[in-house]
Amino acid sequence: MRRLNKYYLYFFVLWVFNTIGLSLTAQTNSLVENQPSYKYNFSSIYNPTETVLHPLLKVYSDTDTSAIVFFKLNMEELRKLSKNRLDTICNLTIKYALRDVETFQIIDSGAYIVKINLVVKDNFFESYIRVYPKTKVQHKLIVGFAAGTNNAGSRLIMDLDNSEEYSSNTFLIEQLQDNSHINYYNFVDSAETYRIQSKKLDGYDISIEYYKPFDDIVVPPYFSLKSSDEIIKPDSVFSYRIGDSISFERIGAYVLKPSSQSAGAMCLLNFGQTYPDISILLDMMEPIQLISTSKDFQKIKESENLKMDIDSYWLDLSKNQKFAREQIRVFYNRVSLANRFFSDYQPGWKTDRGMLYVVLGPPTIVNISARGEEWFYGENPEVAGILFQYEKRSNIYSGYEYRMFRDELYQTIWSQAIATWRNGRVFTITKN
Repeated sequence: MRRLNKYYLYFFVLWVFNTIGLSLTAQTNSLVENQPSYKYNFSSIYNPTETVLHPLLKVYSDTDTSAIVFFKLNMEELRKLSKNRLDTICNLTIKYALRDVETFQIIDSGAYIVKINLVVKDNFFESYIRVYPKTKVQHKLIVGFAAGTNNAGSRLIMDLDNSEEYSSNTFLIEQLQDNSHINYYNFVDSAETYRIQSKKLDGYDISIEYYKPFDDIVVPPYFSLKSSDEIIKPDSVFSYRIGDSISFERIGAYVLKPSSQSAGAMCLLNFGQTYPDISILLDMMEPIQLISTSKDFQKIKESENLKMDIDSYWLDLSKNQKFAREQIRVFYNRVSLANRFFSDYQPGWKTDRGMLYVVLGPPTIVNISARGEEWFYGENPEVAGILFQYEKRSNIYSGYEYRMFRDELYQTIWSQAIATWRNGRVFTITKN
């Protein structure tokens, strides 16, 4: 019966696409008009099930004309790609292309073959390559990893911003406990000690602004948002000398500014020891507002027994423990992934991309250009589907953010998705 429900939902979604898809796909905002785009479909970067390897990347600009690209690979994933269990060496192929986002011109490219010893007991393999950007230019760095007899792997795309004197690439965050290692995400923990490195600012003081968690309202994609010039004042400000050790003891956002008068170049997030994963009750409560009524969410928020009320909420949706467990598994897995992929100055699930990701699932096609991203849901863009567009904008807290182009035409598919969740089923268009 569950399989029948799944396919019924799938064909219903296709019917919705065929009914409203043409008007939606035609509705664009010239986000990428006359802009070079990367024709490769990057949907796999937001859907871990599509790839075998899941490398982490960190780009660090140590000079105006060079940058170090650190990468980290899971050894168990590499071992699984081996021809047989007796293999002791894995040949990892790394290819990269560094492009000017405005002209699409290749600035630098190259390929490496790295031999990795599979016998070692390490959980991860870490190394780096060096690339050579241009000054005063914004770049996109595309890095492909392949290993094993079938060359299985993945392809990632990242920003390397050299257009301004300082950007997030200017800083490298190191965790000092447990044999100092690089932070590949901008997440910090109250219990840890860190060091911020920057070759361009070595020995200088920078300003760090602390903000309590932002209480932003998550707004559905069919509601328009009025732009606001309001600037939130930091709760505190302190100086930090590059290269010193530092702790981030309070929950919230820490904005790194090269000077007190400049905009933020990087935002570090302390949202608890388990972030970006969802493993405590408070973390489970807040994302429920994405699919619940305001009345239901307020009831949970005011609960005296949070665990019991969260469990009851999910069970009441499906009236079936098996379905409730599946909803919980998929929903919070999406929240965790949204936190990893889309966090800026707030939790990833609260961002425009994260909200869509949790409710609709990962997109079928992701196109990336200088101006932002396009997400397509559906089997074939030429037939039917829904297109969402995001514009990359400057942001004084995190350097930049992605804002959705909103439209009332999205109400139909959004309402159907919310109704599906509230009827005790997982809404999905692509594989989870």
